[in-house]
Amino acid sequence: MKRLVVFAVAGAGVLATASPALADYPPGDNLITVSDVTPCPGQTVTVEAGDFAPGSTVTVTLADAVLGTPVADASGTVTLDVTLSAAQAQGAHTITATGTGEDDGAELKLSASVTVGPCDETPTTTAPPTTTPGGGGGGGNLPNTGSDSTMNLLKVGGGLAAIGGVMVALAAARRRRSVPAV
Repeated sequence: MKRLVVFAVAGAGVLATASPALADYPPGDNLITVSDVTPCPGQTVTVEAGDFAPGSTVTVTLADAVLGTPVADASGTVTLDVTLSAAQAQGAHTITATGTGEDDGAELKLSASVTVGPCDETPTTTAPPTTTPGGGGGGGNLPNTGSDSTMNLLKVGGGLAAIGGVMVALAAARRRRSVPAV
């Protein structure tokens, strides 16, 4: 009977464990947008980032170069118009906004990917991307609308099946011991 209680408590503990994939859901208000994610050297783009402490200074960088240090407004948002250098290297780059987070006062680092390319006659403007706090973490540019807990559920199911098998084996052994020999 003691074993049964131990297995039941262990099973309840496994089921009560929260899925780490759901810990960051729903997504927060932290976001960074870039007016054009495919700019060319010499072009001006607007960077907007939010959820910083109002009145705090935010450092906006492209790769390792500081683009500016705007101050967050009363809503915690910074907006910065940036003209890329005519000598800006072409290719994939990351624009990062780093400052004090509004919620807990810890460092908040938001990032967006841009691809600097050659200038066309008709520059393209695309929808601004959003990213997760910390500049990454698997969210990409899309919100998390599905379930990342499938493997966790399979592990829980397998564990419960194993516990059930052990309990059946214990019950069968107990029945064999209690049946009198003929």
